[in-house]
Amino acid sequence: MGDYRDNIEIDLKDLLKKIISNWRLIICLVLIGAILGGCYGYFSKFSVSEEEKAGMAELEETLTDKEIMEARSAASVYLDYKKIYDEVKAYQNNSVLMSIDTNLTPTARKLYLISDYDEENIYISGPSVADNIIALYQSMLYEDDVAHAISSSVDSVINKEFAKELYSMEKAGMSMLVLKANASTEQDAKKIIETLAGKLMEKSDSVKAYIPHNIVEVSTTYETAYNDNIRARKQELINRLDSLNKTMIAVPSALSPSQKKYYDELVGNDAVDYGIVRDEMNKDISLQGIVKYMILGGIGLAFIYAMVIALKYIMTPVLKTEDDIRTAFGLPVIGCIKTGKNEDMSLLSYSIEARSKKEESDKICFIGAYEGTDAETKKLQLSQLLEDKELSVTLGGNVLVDAGTVEKVTDSNAVVLFEKIGSSLYDDIAKEIELCKNYGIKILGTVVMV
Repeated sequence: MGDYRDNIEIDLKDLLKKIISNWRLIICLVLIGAILGGCYGYFSKFSVSEEEKAGMAELEETLTDKEIMEARSAASVYLDYKKIYDEVKAYQNNSVLMSIDTNLTPTARKLYLISDYDEENIYISGPSVADNIIALYQSMLYEDDVAHAISSSVDSVINKEFAKELYSMEKAGMSMLVLKANASTEQDAKKIIETLAGKLMEKSDSVKAYIPHNIVEVSTTYETAYNDNIRARKQELINRLDSLNKTMIAVPSALSPSQKKYYDELVGNDAVDYGIVRDEMNKDISLQGIVKYMILGGIGLAFIYAMVIALKYIMTPVLKTEDDIRTAFGLPVIGCIKTGKNEDMSLLSYSIEARSKKEESDKICFIGAYEGTDAETKKLQLSQLLEDKELSVTLGGNVLVDAGTVEKVTDSNAVVLFEKIGSSLYDDIAKEIELCKNYGIKILGTVVMV
């Protein structure tokens, strides 16, 4: 049985169960790791700030007050532009309108007819009554409640301002009102247009109170096509980002090399004091950075402990699951019993009886690499049950260390191994099997104790 190691398989489910069983200690380690990580984050940031302060002081010594002021003014201008750039970039990343494919833009439209309004007292040179009605609708449909309704109905729209970009209203002909909605998908475009239609009807009573009229839906259409307006908006945004980027690059161009070094330090510090007073650098103890180290510390320490458990589980050469008996040694498992409980072992005794009849063995010896009072108790209970079945049962111990057990084995024609998970060594089980093989003794199977 020297090749049993090649057949041993790691039971990942059992390994995970082993790790989870230590959950209390893991939680404690997570808390300890979080505290240690938080302390590291705080003090490392403090140290970096002190180093930056010393570096800034050295740079200031090489510059005049005027040069310092020029560098700080340039840094202030840069950071102002950088803030605008970050805001525009964030808009580009989050706006639904900016994510729409301009070559295949889903568009939904609803056409309404406005009628039964009075034009008698309208000046010829001024706007028509229909224009005024549409202007009222347009004003009301850009109110926050409409945008909130759209952002609630469409998952991809994260706020009301982004919602307002996705729809529009315009006049067609003499008295036609057109609602239009764009979205990333046709389904979202339909949701937006239906939400708008509902809000239009809600607002109609308010508009009719100002100018009596009737409004009737004429048609609803959907299409997916190229959208030049959105393409122009995207290009305008790209041009703006490019212009801001070029402006930021050009800000320090008039500074001397020494000023540029000082400038580089300034723009890298979010808490810069732009006054002329020397040696007044503020420490930036970032809460976000500390939280990051706390999370890393907690997870890291818990992970290390889990790895230790896993390595110990893998490297410890003891029986881990009852499947090891089958896969590593090729022996049948007759039954599994819990050592700490009083179990009815009648079924187990019938299984041993059946195995003995199949192997034509009437003299059985109970042996095992594990020796303990719990094992001896179970062996005795089983032997008493089997004696009633006209089987001769001898109780033995560890055949590798007990000469008396060797004699009992040789006097028998079959053995049943009693092995305990977490206690029986693989090598001892292999040697037991080899010894029985050398003596020509049949092994009926194994009783696994948990």
